[in-house]
Amino acid sequence: MIDFPPSTRSKVFSVSSLIGELEQVCHWVNLERGRTARYARLINEYFNGTGTTREHVLAYHDAMEISEVYKLWAPRIDRFPGLKEKIAEAMTSGPTVQDDETPRNNGPRNHVFAYFVAGRFLAAGFDVLCVDGINRIDESGHWFGDVTLRHNGRVLDLQCKRPYLVKTIHKNVYRAEKQILDAFPGIGIIAIDASLFIRPQGTLLSSRTATRAMDKLSSLIQPHAESVAVRMKTPEIGGVLWFGRLPTMVSEPSYMLNATGGRYDQPKPYSAREIAVALNRFSPIAPVLYDLSTRLRSWLETSWD
Repeated sequence: MIDFPPSTRSKVFSVSSLIGELEQVCHWVNLERGRTARYARLINEYFNGTGTTREHVLAYHDAMEISEVYKLWAPRIDRFPGLKEKIAEAMTSGPTVQDDETPRNNGPRNHVFAYFVAGRFLAAGFDVLCVDGINRIDESGHWFGDVTLRHNGRVLDLQCKRPYLVKTIHKNVYRAEKQILDAFPGIGIIAIDASLFIRPQGTLLSSRTATRAMDKLSSLIQPHAESVAVRMKTPEIGGVLWFGRLPTMVSEPSYMLNATGGRYDQPKPYSAREIAVALNRFSPIAPVLYDLSTRLRSWLETSWD
């Protein structure tokens, strides 16, 4: 079962609000170096017309991901002693923009994806026990997942993957399955970030509206989700949560009228985001994944800006 309902979440980029959030991030984790500390300068230069490099154009996209991780974790980080330092390192290290990622240098962003997924589950009210080897302060179990959570008394191992190329998707799924099966509790789900392999490097998605951009993102993810779903037969794996994020330029009508009385098209940076679920029809825990994804989507629709 592939669930791709119409997208309803959107966020058009605001220069002042994002730069303010980046300043908060740097203060929160005491960052004076690394890629996060560079984003505000690049964004300012781009919108002031003094910077037009690829880094300048794409900085807003990577900065929005960092900002979201910060907003998810800032109110909750004290529950996981030691995790803040890991998040800070992941936000510091690695290339400035996603286009410069390679399989050799994408470790920091791989970690950020796991923190992003865990933060969303936490914010949505789920019982997250452990993140990247860091137990919640009141938990003593020994967990092995990128994220470990308890749902209706059942402990689940969540393994997070970011395939670099289309041809490595199934390899990543196999690796995640093996990691889940080889460690206690031996059951779980897989989270995949499709952002790297659905967008050719050096490109931006262009759309007339935010809704169309989100729908385009869904259409890019769907064939890969279907390809994985038809091959999944391991009953211990409930299925796959798919995430995606694309840098986009959305054309919106300006407030200024042109000579004929119409409105100019005003391109605005936008970060198209999507979440979808593909259930493993051979798994008795597939309904658990469906419930998790339904609750997560409900939180996104009602609570997240």
